[in-house]
Amino acid sequence: MQPAPVSRTRGIEHDAHPIAARPSRIRSLRASVALAIGVGGIGVAAAGAVAFGFRAIPPVAASSERVLSSKPYECRPDTAPCQRVANPFIRADVNPFGGFSLGTTGGDPGTTLDDDLGLLYGFVPGGASSTGSGYVTVRISGPNGVDDFAAQDAVDLVSQVEDATSVRTVWNRRTMHRVVITQTLSAVHNPYSGRPDLLDMRWQVTNRDSVDLSIGLRSLLDIQIGANDGAPYFVPGVGTLTFEQQFSGAQVPPFWIAFQAADFDPSFLRGLGLVRDAGVTAPDDLIVANWRKIQEQPFDYTVDATRVITGDSAVALLWRPRSVRPGESFEINTRYGIAANRGGRAFVAAPVLVDCGTSFEAALFLSNFDLAPLNGGRATITLPAGITLAPGETAEKSLGSIAPADTGSVVWQLQVAPGTVGPRQIRTVSVFDGGRTFETSADLTVQCIAPPPTATPAPTSTPAPTATPLAIDPGVCDWVYGRVPRVVIEAALANPDRVYGWNKPQNPNAPVSPVNPLRRRLTLSNRGVPYHPMSNPVVFKAGCQ
Repeated sequence: MQPAPVSRTRGIEHDAHPIAARPSRIRSLRASVALAIGVGGIGVAAAGAVAFGFRAIPPVAASSERVLSSKPYECRPDTAPCQRVANPFIRADVNPFGGFSLGTTGGDPGTTLDDDLGLLYGFVPGGASSTGSGYVTVRISGPNGVDDFAAQDAVDLVSQVEDATSVRTVWNRRTMHRVVITQTLSAVHNPYSGRPDLLDMRWQVTNRDSVDLSIGLRSLLDIQIGANDGAPYFVPGVGTLTFEQQFSGAQVPPFWIAFQAADFDPSFLRGLGLVRDAGVTAPDDLIVANWRKIQEQPFDYTVDATRVITGDSAVALLWRPRSVRPGESFEINTRYGIAANRGGRAFVAAPVLVDCGTSFEAALFLSNFDLAPLNGGRATITLPAGITLAPGETAEKSLGSIAPADTGSVVWQLQVAPGTVGPRQIRTVSVFDGGRTFETSADLTVQCIAPPPTATPAPTSTPAPTATPLAIDPGVCDWVYGRVPRVVIEAALANPDRVYGWNKPQNPNAPVSPVNPLRRRLTLSNRGVPYHPMSNPVVFKAGCQ
């Protein structure tokens, strides 16, 4: 997280506000340019600076400390164009080097207070973002030594492709050993909101050398929630973090949340990092640290438990070096985007849509807004039919004492019984000494998708049975025809479960009722805007108005 995004970028690139620019960023940029000169030659470095919009910086003396910081790049019409991943909820601006920034377009449809705001430092509505606050560094070890590099250098860049759903950037590292890194950014479904408002950051790493190599990757995110560069991080089972901390192995949490609002009002923007889930690759380490300190380290970082992070923080995910044979590849990913519409003094974070026969986690967060501590806290969860505690879990858990301005948290492992379907509600009651009581709840919907039937051999004289039609047929709003390609409509009707909104309640946080019907009519996300597969796709709604 950093203050004054415009002055920082312009101070480095255009000298508009030279004093406002961070000294550490200036030193880092000079070191990166000097590195490019040393690796690719003065001609390559100068050409990269001109082609990608950087002001040329004179070479400086080589430093004994390798610095791999982000490279600021402003997405403006007069520079090489940036690519983007965008839909009605989020937008990622990706510069030609592969560095990116992330923010919202429409955000959560239930509130207008989170529109066009940043989730990473430097995001600007309209596309003029200062990118580079999301990037990766790679550590390669082999017979020729250890090579640490930031995958955002012009000298390593091979290609960048934007298609209807993603931006793919490829780097070919050849300095000590030959390694190819492919980064793919795309918008994906968020189990905690029920919308495609998470940015999937995926990296494929391939050993193109003739020897075994040890390769690791670190993803670094410069978090800023709207204008709030000092939001604490909510971590399940821990509470809020305001000092540097590292989680490793089994301690790595399933997710973290940060709020724009100081009182954690869910009407404002909320960020969610999905760290451990069926759709992501759990890192070996999750580090919450001071941005200025960690961005100057190429890979490893030693946390300082006394260093405050609420002025300038970052989240780093590390996948430790692993052995990769010649020609072999591995793929890892993580996700970051918008949190669900839950917050305030006490709230439960849980997926809004779960599958029957699976398990999930529900985390209670309770913040102390009082001037005195809350002591002796006990939290009890009440579960609906079809959802039970996992083996070894207890309904009641200790919240202990919560100091003023601090947050307590407990987590329950829950299971969904096979055959369970429909809306459900989880409730919690927390009681402290003196009778102070806090109640909260979380609504979710259970879906039970039957496995495909096993084909039964039929006599040769008997025709094969036709496919069983959907029990519920999707409909199409009349005005969609002529405004959306026929092939898109037919694909949506053939596979409605692949289209956002299908068969979900109009209000996912309330039970289905005559005033809260299911979404079964194919329409556009925004009727007043032309169809676009990313920025204005087809969706299912409860009606056609």
